[in-house]
Amino acid sequence: MRFICRNFGLSDLPRRGLSPHEAPLAVPLLDIEAELSLWEDGRAVWSEDAFPMAERP
Repeated sequence: MRFICRNFGLSDLPRRGLSPHEAPLAVPLLDIEAELSLWEDGRAVWSEDAFPMAERP
């Protein structure tokens, strides 16, 4: 089984009224999202477009 992460982004920043250049460093580092997919035998078994890779508690 392979785990693949791609298309990293910070889609929550606009909802918070912030841009990447304005946000305090802790905010972008804790709100990272990416497309996460699980592959087995060369085919996708599961995929999530905006999976939280790092998130605030």
